[in-house]
Amino acid sequence: MLRAYFDRSELPKYGIVVVAGYLSHVDLWDRFEPDWCKILRLEGLEFFHMADYVARQGPYKGWSDRRRLKVIKQLISVIDHVSLYHFATGLRTTDLDALIPKEQQHRELSPYGLCAICAAAGIMAWVRDRGSPSPIACVFESGDEHGGQIVDAFSSAKRKSDELDRRLLSWSFEDKRKIWGLQAADLLAYEAARQAVLNLGLRDHPVRQSLLRLLRRTRYDSNFLSIDALRKILFENGPSGDAI
Repeated sequence: MLRAYFDRSELPKYGIVVVAGYLSHVDLWDRFEPDWCKILRLEGLEFFHMADYVARQGPYKGWSDRRRLKVIKQLISVIDHVSLYHFATGLRTTDLDALIPKEQQHRELSPYGLCAICAAAGIMAWVRDRGSPSPIACVFESGDEHGGQIVDAFSSAKRKSDELDRRLLSWSFEDKRKIWGLQAADLLAYEAARQAVLNLGLRDHPVRQSLLRLLRRTRYDSNFLSIDALRKILFENGPSGDAI
């Protein structure tokens, strides 16, 4: 069985929303957890949060550059030994606003919901293309008001497709502070959102070294949805489980 962890990162200044994460076998995730926890325990951390780490706030306040680099390298190394596939899907909120009203987004398909559904579709395609029969369990962070949109899309996909009914095993929403795979996804989502800003030419800055380390070994697919891609998804495929 396969399991995928998804997390979101937003940059309101640039109107960027990204959902990113990792896919791997359940037994590899089981090996990942004690290694991740050991690093956190040795550093006195209850959980890892990339935004606080980068901002040097909370438990990361006062860390030396040497300690910061050591810890991020260790965490990325643990991810490298587990993940089969890295993924990220993003969009600009101004593009989505140009196509459907905000009221409709809130009811039916928010930027987060759309990115999550399309990221899941990418995972399904990647696994299918490799001829794997393994079912997939998808895990998202709990607490988002638009999580119901993901549930509706997944439920619709399973009803409409026998293949997806077999392949899409389950979906759940968990507390990121307690689920180590979600913390790993948080790291990639943070990096992918900032790379999207660079790719769109909204900021001139070198690629972050931590992103390069994350992408060193494992297959990574990054899909930024242009306004034309959004139009196709919304008006040709339909804003629902048809995107999966």
